[in-house]
Amino acid sequence: MIASFLSILHYGVFGFLLSLILAAAVHKLNAPANFQRSLQSYDFLPSKLASSFAKFVPWLEITVIAAAIVCYAIRQIELSFLLLFTLFTSYSAMISTLVFQKRTLVDCGCSLFDSNVLIAPKTLLMRNIALIILCCVFYLTTQQTTGSPSEWLFGLTFSCFLFVIYSSVDLLLENHVLLSKLRLKHD
Repeated sequence: MIASFLSILHYGVFGFLLSLILAAAVHKLNAPANFQRSLQSYDFLPSKLASSFAKFVPWLEITVIAAAIVCYAIRQIELSFLLLFTLFTSYSAMISTLVFQKRTLVDCGCSLFDSNVLIAPKTLLMRNIALIILCCVFYLTTQQTTGSPSEWLFGLTFSCFLFVIYSSVDLLLENHVLLSKLRLKHD
């Protein structure tokens, strides 16, 4: 029973992380100018380099997805974990520099929705830390079995559930910021 639960958790978290990265990559590909402006506002890179980097990042994310799936298929789960962990950790490192600069961000490219709401980097950093923890859960729940079709199906369902929760939290964060602004204007 525990082995089945761990397999479902493993498949669900892996599917969620891959689908989240894919959704973020598609978001960046659909609005490259917005992501380029976001990168320029970080002040990490010169303007021309930010433009090239904005085109490169979504394709890097898609490549990470493909490589993680291939590594998983050939039972190199450690490599799948390392790819996902490195991606989320590098994003967290970039966001943490903004925390120290006490700045706010408009669309960081990681949201699933187009937004013009300024979100505190601390909030984004906490969200990324949660994603890093999920990467660790993926790795720690690795089983030696291939999993039954029902475990895969429940894992897929759990992955969809996680995605809905993530999207809801994303929207709640934006609504919280908007309500805070409304309160400030009202007072």
